[in-house]
Amino acid sequence: MLGAVNLSADEHPAQPASPVQRIGTFHPLEGGEVTRTSRRAGVSPGTLFAACTAVLIAQVATVVPGPIVHGIQQSLGANGADLAWVTAAFLLPAASLALNAGLLSDLFGRKRMLMIGVSVVAAGETLTGLASSIHQLQLGQAVTGVGAGVVIPASLAIATAGAPTALSRSRGVATWTMTLSLATMVGFLYSSLLSKTFAWQASFLGVAPLALVGLVVIALFADDSEIVPGRSLDWAGQVTLAIGIGGTLFAVASAALGSWTSVTTLLAAFVALTSLAAFPLAERREATPMLNLDIFKVPTFSAAVVAAVIGSFAFMGSVYVLSVRLGLQGKSATDSAIYFVVLQGVPSLLGLMLPRMMDHFRARPLIATGLILLTTGEVWFAFVPITRTGLLVLLGPLLLIGAGFLFIFSALTAAAMNAISARHLNLTTAVISAARNIGLFVGPIAITALLQRSAPPSNLDDLWHGYSVGLLICAAASLLATYTTLIWLREARTPTDEAWYSSFPRQTS
Repeated sequence: MLGAVNLSADEHPAQPASPVQRIGTFHPLEGGEVTRTSRRAGVSPGTLFAACTAVLIAQVATVVPGPIVHGIQQSLGANGADLAWVTAAFLLPAASLALNAGLLSDLFGRKRMLMIGVSVVAAGETLTGLASSIHQLQLGQAVTGVGAGVVIPASLAIATAGAPTALSRSRGVATWTMTLSLATMVGFLYSSLLSKTFAWQASFLGVAPLALVGLVVIALFADDSEIVPGRSLDWAGQVTLAIGIGGTLFAVASAALGSWTSVTTLLAAFVALTSLAAFPLAERREATPMLNLDIFKVPTFSAAVVAAVIGSFAFMGSVYVLSVRLGLQGKSATDSAIYFVVLQGVPSLLGLMLPRMMDHFRARPLIATGLILLTTGEVWFAFVPITRTGLLVLLGPLLLIGAGFLFIFSALTAAAMNAISARHLNLTTAVISAARNIGLFVGPIAITALLQRSAPPSNLDDLWHGYSVGLLICAAASLLATYTTLIWLREARTPTDEAWYSSFPRQTS
């Protein structure tokens, strides 16, 4: 039953607590402020390096299609909807299967799942690079998305597992997030270079050698986690949730890129809603449920999940509009990559200061600040005319958007992890990863749907006006997330370092 799973870092069976108290990282009679100690982090440098290598590979695979869309379109005769599905096919399984990946990490260990995930990414990218049709390419992207859906939450858990203090956990999160941002920049440069030197297929095939190197690094340096006791396969919950999330996202994409009343859209929506309705019923019958729904009764955790979805939606919407703008201006893949260096590479340098900032200012003001930076950058970007083609005119908006997303994701991830017991680290990172992927999936789809339902543009300025409206919608979503963060996310009491760390299964080599 749901109440049978105790998510608290402090277990005091003699003092019963409400479901919310059982889940929270502190016992209502104890807890207190996080101690700012100088103890050395429990994550070895080798393990952190392996985790960052793995997430770099997954993120490079994520962004590879960005600079080579034009080449794919010309080579395979793809239309706009086909190209939108190239990215959607990747993100759909990544979002749908993230929670399953968290459970499997509990059962089989993070290191094993990380190696499996990286291997699947390599296989998917190879399949994509060998594709001779747009549908084969989309299938390869879906396989890659399955691997990335395993790698991203597992690498985040490994990067922070065993860290004995809130500060050391924040350092792990900041290092992991900074790697994620740098990987976006590296991925665009890598994809651009390979496509320019060889062909667009080389951009996908070039990920496989990186994955092989990553497997060696993980095998040699990553510590593993012990199997979490009391966990088991939850087939009913795993299947219904995966179909529910995947079906919902597929229905949204099918409606946005096609028709809201098509048989495919309606059937996908029916299957998704039926599965989502069946999921809580299946979990109540399960002795060890995959996802204890009481976890969402923790305000800090729930607010972090909402910020992850909306922040990712707004950020990816902006990235999509930037890609379209550069294409409309006739920028080459190499020239376009420079813009993404500014967007992700330069702001990632702030990651060096994030741990101390999170220690001194807490998550709520940092998340809100990040959302405000994101909002400001999107509004500024929306009002830059399409006729202005230089990098300098977009320098300010891109830096604000990149810095804003880095603040948001680092702070909300640390807040979510500190709000839930270390025993459930795999679950926490899986939920945050799923929320992030859902937002990344919906952002470009929503803007595409907006444009398809607008009057056909008569000139380039009219077309850019449509994308500008999309940016303003992203900015409005960021403002909404700012409001929910300030109202909902509370950090009045947080666990002692000992309370959080003592519940964590030991790391093993």
